[in-house]
Amino acid sequence: MTEQQENNQPSFLDLLLEAHVGLERQGPGSRETVERALSFLGDLNRFESIADLGCGTGGQTLVLAEYLSGNIVGLDMFPEFVRELDKKALRSGLSERLKGVVGKMEELPFEKNSLDLIWSEGAIDNIGFEKGLSHWRALLEGEGLDRQGASVEKEKK
Repeated sequence: MTEQQENNQPSFLDLLLEAHVGLERQGPGSRETVERALSFLGDLNRFESIADLGCGTGGQTLVLAEYLSGNIVGLDMFPEFVRELDKKALRSGLSERLKGVVGKMEELPFEKNSLDLIWSEGAIDNIGFEKGLSHWRALLEGEGLDRQGASVEKEKK
């Protein structure tokens, strides 16, 4: 839980987290929308290093892991969500290539040119669309290709 208020009552954020941690998804979207977005990316086997930014408890992250054979890092600022993602990865037999990381969009733990695909479903709005794309592009190997609302990917040369 996050910080409690002085009267030892849960904060609004505590209540929000408690209400959302058990949900399959913490925002809009569905399995079908993930599958549809992936269908625009061509050969999915070319993505070896993937980040799902603002992954929540991993609703879309687990779908990505079904279609992408590379290693996936799901990043979220809430440890409760990341713990749930890691549990789901373990139960699904994906924990060798799917890891949850607690982090903030403003301070991503990835090296420059280290990612093949960046996925984010709505979380980019937390830092601003243009700022997010600008920041994320440096993490991608190559020149990158923008996919508004779904992903940012690199093009291998």
